[in-house]
Amino acid sequence: PGCSKPGVLPIPHRMEDHGQSLPSQVLPGLYLGSLHHASERHLLNEVAPYLSSDGAAPIRSIVNVSAEAPNAFEKVGGPTADADCAEDDESLRFEYLRCDACSSSIDEDGLLDCLDRACSFIEGALQRRRPVLVHGVAGRSGEEAAGAILTAYLARSRRWSVERAAEAVRARRPDAEVGPDLLSRLRAAVGQPSLKEE
Repeated sequence: PGCSKPGVLPIPHRMEDHGQSLPSQVLPGLYLGSLHHASERHLLNEVAPYLSSDGAAPIRSIVNVSAEAPNAFEKVGGPTADADCAEDDESLRFEYLRCDACSSSIDEDGLLDCLDRACSFIEGALQRRRPVLVHGVAGRSGEEAAGAILTAYLARSRRWSVERAAEAVRARRPDAEVGPDLLSRLRAAVGQPSLKEE
């Protein structure tokens, strides 16, 4: 199937999320998932349509919260698997941000820099109506790292307490629960005393 309009992929059906087989929607256009989700083009194309006035946009903005996980489509300049679409269409090009938020070797300045870059990347993509997937590596630490990025984003963008933001992330994806040590570091990094609970 080709594109009906440049930059718009047809979404023939909605897939149901059985358990955690699909990315979890945290906000409209913002998804929390796994390395598997970030590596499967059909999931990025179909599972997370972000409706706009002229159709659905596939996930093409990805935050990779790890030092080692590959960016699966980093070298894809245009939609090679979607040959009927215009190759120079910016909306179909993948963009990545890598930031290792949970490395035990990262200091407070490094954590703050990582969170600043991730929050700016997410906000910029959403403002351009580009859906975003945040993922870590497989396993508890990878899920927690991705959850930490989204917790920081929600705390900053919604002006929620870190605890409220972490609970919202956990409610969407229980495996991404942020532990107490990382929550404490996030509280300091996002300037918790200046945040108010809504």
